[in-house]
Amino acid sequence: MRRLVLIPLLLIAALTATAQDMLVPLTGTKGGTGLNLNLDRIWNYNLYERSRWGVGLDYIIVHDSVDNATDISGYVGYGIRDRQLKGGVGVLHFDDGRVFYANVYRDYDAAASRSSVSTTHLNLNDLSGIMASRMSDNVGLRAGYYTNWGRVGVLFGTHLFFGGRLFDGNGLLYRCLGDTIAPENGAEAKVTTTYGKHLEAVLTCGHTWPQGKPILRLLAFYEHADTLSFTELYTYLQGGITPPNTPYIRMFDLGGTYGAPLFFPNALLTAKPNEFTANTFLLASLRLRLHRPLYRLHSDLLVIGSRPRPFVGINAAWGWLWGQNPDGQMCYEGLDLQSPHRGVMEAVVGIDGLFEWGAVDYGVAFSCRPYPLENNALRWSILVTAELSI
Repeated sequence: MRRLVLIPLLLIAALTATAQDMLVPLTGTKGGTGLNLNLDRIWNYNLYERSRWGVGLDYIIVHDSVDNATDISGYVGYGIRDRQLKGGVGVLHFDDGRVFYANVYRDYDAAASRSSVSTTHLNLNDLSGIMASRMSDNVGLRAGYYTNWGRVGVLFGTHLFFGGRLFDGNGLLYRCLGDTIAPENGAEAKVTTTYGKHLEAVLTCGHTWPQGKPILRLLAFYEHADTLSFTELYTYLQGGITPPNTPYIRMFDLGGTYGAPLFFPNALLTAKPNEFTANTFLLASLRLRLHRPLYRLHSDLLVIGSRPRPFVGINAAWGWLWGQNPDGQMCYEGLDLQSPHRGVMEAVVGIDGLFEWGAVDYGVAFSCRPYPLENNALRWSILVTAELSI
C-alpha cells in the first residue's frame, strides 16, 4: 500500500489553488502606499520541513502609479520537522515595466528543480512545491533587472549562495539530529527570456566550490490554452539539458507527486518524488476539458454550488543521464539515480468543479500509468482537484 502524504485536504487544496503573495493591507489601502501582511508566508508544506509556519510583511510605496512602486519585504518561517528558522529581506522596484530586485536570505533551495519560479524577482525562497524533499540549506544573495521590448521580456539575474545539501545517498539530513552538512557554495548568472505568456527559456551559468564543478543549464517551457467550440485544450511542454559533470543540484529531478492526494498540473502524477533524474529531458502534458459546465447550481446564502466539467489528459516524459548503464541507472555524487530513458506515459480522467465552496472549485481525478508497468501492474491514484472559480 502506498504511503499518503498526511496533510489536511481542504486546507492545502485551497492554499495551492489561491494566488501566491496574497497581501492584506495593515495600513493604508489595497493598491496604495502602506504595510501589508503576506498570507502566503503564514503556512506552507513540503516533504522536508513538513509544515512551515511564519509571517511575511510587505511595505509598498506607490510613487506616481502602481506601475511605479517600490516593495520592501521580509519574512521569517519555522519548520516543524527540521526545527530551523529561515528568513529573508528584499526590495523590488517597478518602473513602467522595468523591474529591479535584490534580496538576501537564509532558506532552502530545492535541488535539481525544474521550476523556473526561482528565476523570478517575486520569490525570496526557492521551494518548488509541497513534494520537494531534497533541499540545500543556503545563505544567499539574489539581484537582477527585468525589462521588455513589446512581447519579449528579458531578466538578468545573479545568485551567490553559501550552504550545503540536506540529503545524501542514505536519505535526508537534519541539523537538529546532529547530521553533518558538507559545504557546497556557488555563484550563478541567469538570463531568462520570455515571449508573451506562453514561452520561457532560462540559461544558467556558474560554478560551485569546493567541488569545483561548472554549471551550465538550459531550461525551457511552453504552455497555451486554446478554446475550441465546446472544449478547452491545455498544452504544456518542457525540456532541458545540462552537460556531463553538472552538480546534482542543477540537474533535473523528474520525480512526480505520487503519494499526494492532490492533482498537480504539469507533473508526473504516478511518479514518486525523486524517482527519476536526468541531464536532458522532455516532458509533455495535454488536457482536454469541456468549456462550459454540464450544469450550474449555486447558493449565494451558503456560498456553495456545483458546476462539473469533465476532462481527459495524458502526461509523458523522457530523460537521459550522461554515463548511465543500459538500464538507465547511475551512481553520481553518492546518489543512486534512475532516468526515464524508455519513457513514461500516464493517462488522467476527472471532473472539475463537482463541489464549489467560496472561491474554490473542487473535483476528482483518476490517474494511471500503463507504461512502464510496476511488477506487471498499473500504478494508479485518486486525486482531488482544486482551482479558483473567479
